[in-house]
Amino acid sequence: MKKYTRKIIFGILIVSWMIIIFLFSNQNGDLSASKSQKIVNMIIKIFVKDFDSYSSIRQKELLSKLSFLIRKCAHMTEYAILALLVFFFLTDSLKLFRYIIPIIICFIYACSDEFHQSFVGGRGPSFKDVLIDTLGSILIIVCLFVFFFIRKKLIIRKK
Repeated sequence: MKKYTRKIIFGILIVSWMIIIFLFSNQNGDLSASKSQKIVNMIIKIFVKDFDSYSSIRQKELLSKLSFLIRKCAHMTEYAILALLVFFFLTDSLKLFRYIIPIIICFIYACSDEFHQSFVGGRGPSFKDVLIDTLGSILIIVCLFVFFFIRKKLIIRKK
């Protein structure tokens, strides 16, 4: 794929993904919670066969912990995807920029996203969520760094 065409495609994908994140953040607290709850219920049906035999207190604890985990993993995944798109947009940049800029962009966008949530009913800003979002971008960038480092070493070894 030509350099210019690839840049346009990844630029469009980045903006599209930012819009998707914005739309998820625009859901009020109840709608967002109900969507997460559907996923939690599906996971419980698959992995916790004897859930109905649990006491109501234990069920609530499990639902609460799993809901928290699912929501935070979703945050990390959203921003990991954004970082991945930015990383591939920057393929022709200096290597240092290629690994750092996606994290910076994700951090800034996560801050703006949390600010946006302060205007959405039933939701509010949380710097902890900014850090979780940014962690998602850091993890994927570290994985990419390790992948390309190992690949480079293997290529050198073959020569």
